[in-house]
Amino acid sequence: MNASSRSWLTITLGVVLIGLGILANGWLLWPFLRPDIYSENEFKCLITLLDLLLIALGAILLLTRRRLALRKNLFLFCFTLLFTGVVAEFVFRCYAFGAAALSYRKMNSIYIGGWPDFFQPSPVPDLVYELKPNADALFNLIPLRTNAQGLRERDLPPAKPADTFRIAVVGDSFTFGQGVPAEQTWPRVLERLIQKTDPPRRVECLNFGVPGYCLRQYLAVLNHKILPYQPDLILIGFTANDHIHPPDRYFREPVQISAPPRPFFRLFLFSGIKQIPLYQKLTHPRLSTGLSGENRRYLAGLFEQLHQFQAQSQIPLVAVYLARPGGRPDFFVHSLARDHHLKYLDTTPSFAGQPPRQYHIYLTDNHPNAPAHQRYAQSLLPFLRQHHLLPP
Repeated sequence: MNASSRSWLTITLGVVLIGLGILANGWLLWPFLRPDIYSENEFKCLITLLDLLLIALGAILLLTRRRLALRKNLFLFCFTLLFTGVVAEFVFRCYAFGAAALSYRKMNSIYIGGWPDFFQPSPVPDLVYELKPNADALFNLIPLRTNAQGLRERDLPPAKPADTFRIAVVGDSFTFGQGVPAEQTWPRVLERLIQKTDPPRRVECLNFGVPGYCLRQYLAVLNHKILPYQPDLILIGFTANDHIHPPDRYFREPVQISAPPRPFFRLFLFSGIKQIPLYQKLTHPRLSTGLSGENRRYLAGLFEQLHQFQAQSQIPLVAVYLARPGGRPDFFVHSLARDHHLKYLDTTPSFAGQPPRQYHIYLTDNHPNAPAHQRYAQSLLPFLRQHHLLPP
């Protein structure tokens, strides 16, 4: 091939690479990535990097077609940069997820959001969505199964059997047990602990937790789902994000249960970097721990409704603050519970002096793992006994 032909081939290849870089969002990645995942910063970064790399390679070919040595060095630099990034991502995945990092199916289960396999719109307006009955699939590396009533529970009839003390547990993903097997969630661990000390009487702890629920949705669960199960005690798993007042349009607009993306192509290394304390300190140096007036009024109004529910149903309610390891006590919620005659337990002391990371389900997700759920349950048992909330 003569010099002229090589020059035209170089120009053509450069133009093609630039064109592919421009069209990557719509064509190149379409078979692999779904449009609904573009809202996540990691995917935006991935797509942008790929675009820029293709355009840069094309520009290098066009600008340095007569300088072969420079062109080769730039190609080598770009290839080394890309190869190093791929290796770093692979090593981090293996470190964070073990053998699951090599499984396309398992890695695609690592997702926080609503999947059609697990969630469906709810006919109850304030619930917005709910778990789908008889679901059976992987969710955050863990098999997820729901019963015929749409609970992450065993097949238990709503009618309470004779001589049974039944506890209903309401909450979000911390109660549901995201990334934790069903038998290791804190409601199930609490059930075993109570049953172990009270063998003559059967105890059932029913888990009504749903990922993403807020305090307003907890109240809807109390009003529309729990009472047919005839509970003797209700525990509400309160978490830090329950302080936030969700916008009213969230409850008015029809919910969209999006198709699951493919997290296998996600850059988990970015998520791991976000969990580094130094990174969090630099990106959130002045994060306020105070509550706005709007959020305070929102919480006060809902705690008043919880008090009314307790008075009308004559079922004791206990607000359980499920602390994030390394978090701080929630004094405002404690005062609200006291003012509205609700029992309140803060589990923060259970994690005092403990490294927070050892209680995360994995490096890229700070949801509580099985040992953290064990601590929640162990904190609850003496509290319930001290306040005479369990059968004598």
